[in-house]
Amino acid sequence: MQKNRKFYALLTLLCAATLFFVPFLTVKRDNPVTPVNVPVKATEKITKTAPSPASPAEAVAALKAETFTVLHADGKTKSQISCYDFLRFTLAAEMLPSFEPEALKAQAVASYTYFCYEREREKENPQKALCGADFADTPVPFPDGYTAAYWKKKWGDETYDSAMKKLSAAVEAVAGVKITYDGKPILAAYHAISSGKTDGAEAVWAAAVPYLQSVDSAADKNAPDYITTVRFSAEEFKAALNGVSGISLSADPKTWVADDAVRSAAGTVLKQTVGTVALTGKEWRERFGLRSACFSVACKDGGFTFTVKGNGHGVGLSQYGAQFAALDGADYREILYRYYTDVKIE
Repeated sequence: MQKNRKFYALLTLLCAATLFFVPFLTVKRDNPVTPVNVPVKATEKITKTAPSPASPAEAVAALKAETFTVLHADGKTKSQISCYDFLRFTLAAEMLPSFEPEALKAQAVASYTYFCYEREREKENPQKALCGADFADTPVPFPDGYTAAYWKKKWGDETYDSAMKKLSAAVEAVAGVKITYDGKPILAAYHAISSGKTDGAEAVWAAAVPYLQSVDSAADKNAPDYITTVRFSAEEFKAALNGVSGISLSADPKTWVADDAVRSAAGTVLKQTVGTVALTGKEWRERFGLRSACFSVACKDGGFTFTVKGNGHGVGLSQYGAQFAALDGADYREILYRYYTDVKIE
């Protein structure tokens, strides 16, 4: 009887222990495999569609593998170049290597975005003149301007090595990064120096673009050659207007230019009358070789003097503005968000 009591007591203890430990064994086995109430196949799908972000080395490798097809300066030949090399040489053409690294990064992203935009636009609406290339509007002649020999001749061998090392580092730091709006690469316009304020796209191209708005860039006033002057004799001024349809000039040069300039918020001339014809700011700039369309013109001593502010069309990223922002501690993302409105950098 005593033995039976000991046996039942031991059996009861074993049953209690089993009931206590089994639930913990079950949780420890199942949870690492499948979250609660999620089938195994669903878990596999989540893993496949949410890969980890590419490492910097992988991003650079992808940029080197990606290509642009570019039309040569002869307008007939086309060839491919890796996006990595294309961006390094484009950066060399667009900015001084002495600029701050964050300014160089901002320009690298803007350039990559701009030419990705060009490539996508060409795919959607192919132009016969491009002969199947993605674009032709490179900042230096292609392909000569996209070779080490071109830049070594321009800079010298020693400067080339140090400059290209710095430019390459900037491109690698932002490899694959683009500026997007509604999920697509933007028309990432850029210019050298603004008037102190950038223009909206409508002021230059007569069509508004939501992410190309007028923004302050007051530091540009500190840029080298922010203000330039160009002088023409009356004869030279008249010759520059050759071919303007319907134009008539009086005998007195002082009456040639009307004081009726229509300007954008940034000071860019939208229209101004010369003789009997109103020319756009772009037409004034092209005919007289001005650095920008933000100008005033005065007739004095039988000649004409243009006073010009800034350099370039004035829309989007200001390159000197980016440099001054970088000197003030801004990183490339802050710089880009300053000049492009309501965009994503990804």
